[in-house]
Amino acid sequence: MAGWVELTTDSLRAVQPPPSLTPYFNGADPDWSTVASSALQPRALVDKLLARTRARVSSGTCGIELLRGPTGEGKSTALLQAVSALVSETPAPVVWWRQSPKAELDWAVVEGELANGRAVVIGADDAETLIGSIQTGLADFPVVWHRPLQLLLAAREADWTRTWKTHRLKVDPTTTWRRRVFLQDQHGFGALTPEDAAGIVKAWHASGDLGEVGPDELTSLATALAEASTTIGRRGGALLGALLKTRFTPEGLQSHLASLLADLAEDTLPSTLTLAEVLAVISASDVAELDGIPREIVADLAGVDQADLHRQVEMRLGREALVGASGDLLHGRHPLVSQTIFNLLLSSDTDIAFEPALAQLLESTVRQGAAHGYREGYGLLLNLGPRLRRAPVSADTQPQLDGIAERYARRCVEHQPHMLSNAVGLSALMRETNRAQKAVNEVWEPILDRLATPSEWHDWPTRARGAMREFATAVGEAGDAATALLAFAISLSDACAPERLTPRNLAISFNGLALDSGLVYDAKPNDQLKAMMVSAHACLAAVLSSRARELGYTRRYLTKRGLAVPQASAYRGPEPLVQLIQDAVVASEARVGELGRRLLAAFPAVAFTMLTAELAHLGARRGSA
Repeated sequence: MAGWVELTTDSLRAVQPPPSLTPYFNGADPDWSTVASSALQPRALVDKLLARTRARVSSGTCGIELLRGPTGEGKSTALLQAVSALVSETPAPVVWWRQSPKAELDWAVVEGELANGRAVVIGADDAETLIGSIQTGLADFPVVWHRPLQLLLAAREADWTRTWKTHRLKVDPTTTWRRRVFLQDQHGFGALTPEDAAGIVKAWHASGDLGEVGPDELTSLATALAEASTTIGRRGGALLGALLKTRFTPEGLQSHLASLLADLAEDTLPSTLTLAEVLAVISASDVAELDGIPREIVADLAGVDQADLHRQVEMRLGREALVGASGDLLHGRHPLVSQTIFNLLLSSDTDIAFEPALAQLLESTVRQGAAHGYREGYGLLLNLGPRLRRAPVSADTQPQLDGIAERYARRCVEHQPHMLSNAVGLSALMRETNRAQKAVNEVWEPILDRLATPSEWHDWPTRARGAMREFATAVGEAGDAATALLAFAISLSDACAPERLTPRNLAISFNGLALDSGLVYDAKPNDQLKAMMVSAHACLAAVLSSRARELGYTRRYLTKRGLAVPQASAYRGPEPLVQLIQDAVVASEARVGELGRRLLAAFPAVAFTMLTAELAHLGARRGSA
């Protein structure tokens, strides 16, 4: 099969173990030489995986073992060890290993091998790129799933989820696969067992990296490693995170990474950026909780062809365990490393031009998007400013980060002035730094007259309602509740078509209507506004009860004003609710200022047919449940 290699005992016997496992314990990706080392013994979960696989081969049945989890969990090591062990089985199965992350399965070849009576083992990392191929095999080659075919796969959780969604599948494909074939995707990664920790420390010691230590010190180190593996956050792999925490103090890790950054700052790329600056933006994306940066954008940033990216960037940064790769993304090797690098970038301990590198990242994203289309992952890079601003940093460096994030968001608006999402990002960032009025003045007032014109906005079909909600929130936080009420009503109207109304954006808009109706009511009590508050809560309780957060808010607005909190049964259906929204709008029109009058001029008459239909649908579905 193209892009695959058949493994044999002779081919694996020819692989020499590395002179030292130190790079591995520093976080470098494993390869065949790593698992050729007799010092690195498989963890208990590998033994269990092998036992299940051998039992299926013996019984002539099929199965999928999917190792999934965050980066640095030990998935690739476990996969290599399991596949290596199966190569040596007697009788020997046919074992194929994927060499290229883009290689597909040739099901006709697989079917032919199985017809010869031999078991077939398929091993692949970055397995998210095989989702479509496996879907095809299940649909078009039913026979192979009744033979001893074993798929041993590994994937980063974020990549797996992102990829099945890009295939437009409604649910994780493993949900349907396991109805056809045995599938195990819970392998016990995460916190290390004491036995696994002891084995890892033994191998670590054998690498010579721990120096002269006695048995008691090794036992203490294993205990510390196991304990450290329980303290890693949800995005970081427990194995690598525990190794880093055990190997380095926070100050020691910072010093180690500062030294690496200084070396990488001497390594200039064709784009004139340095490897340190490319690492800086990859680390920033990781801290902002992005899945990674598309390869073509990193190649543009570095000034190299995609074909040379692996050699000129990925290998050089991966060698120091700073960057990982999966599928079509480059990402930080571990959140602990990325966060430490990010803290260094904001400190006075490095002179890396971090902010200019971020500006170059934006230009590369826009350039690649314009040339080849804005695919999955580009939008998050354009919204990096607000996400970066929420990164965990010290109080001392938060003002500096706020400035960097805002300037990035402003550049996004300048580069793409016809994207509502960019206006939303800048506005939200300003609100989060207590400058709602500035957001109204600088973001929304200049575009308000064009806000109702879909042709002005490239992302109108998917961002119109969100933009109107953000405008409403900013105006409301700036103290103009009457205009905010109008904007929340418009966010629910047909004026924002064709974007559909989801339970989430319905709940947010109803919460906003209740909040601002209450504030306008406080200034001048009005029966329509009071009814709006009560009905918004009743609707949430009746057809959107899963939105507990918004229900808590609307309950608070009512009790604050001494109003009875209605039961779900008080909801009378979509038509009466729509009429109340229209009445509340009329009640607030007389109280708006210039901004509100401009909003009314932009949206002179709005209808709510989509809202009526969606509420009727949600109500019927809930009633039938």
